[in-house]
Amino acid sequence: MQVNKNIFFAAVPLGNTNSAFTYDRLVGILEYLVLNALLLGEVIATLAIVFYGVRMATARTEPAKFNAAKESLIKAAIGAALIFGAYTVIYTIQGATDTLTK
Repeated sequence: MQVNKNIFFAAVPLGNTNSAFTYDRLVGILEYLVLNALLLGEVIATLAIVFYGVRMATARTEPAKFNAAKESLIKAAIGAALIFGAYTVIYTIQGATDTLTK
């Protein structure tokens, strides 16, 4: 039974689909996946900050709801900081490795 190798490569949006699977292609695929996951995380973190900020503003008169929204807002802000930090670290390492390979 012959396996069609182009099935996997057709789903990957990077590079020439007729080439063999190489280390550079693997790094490109991983970079694509990680950066898109970070982008999605940034969008979710931003929406969470806005959502819990609105909940905090609307629960001004109810201390229990206000404190719960405040704690959730702090957690969302910490999550956003971690995501932006990971993004910064990845681009710093990528820039350093690009200068080493050139």
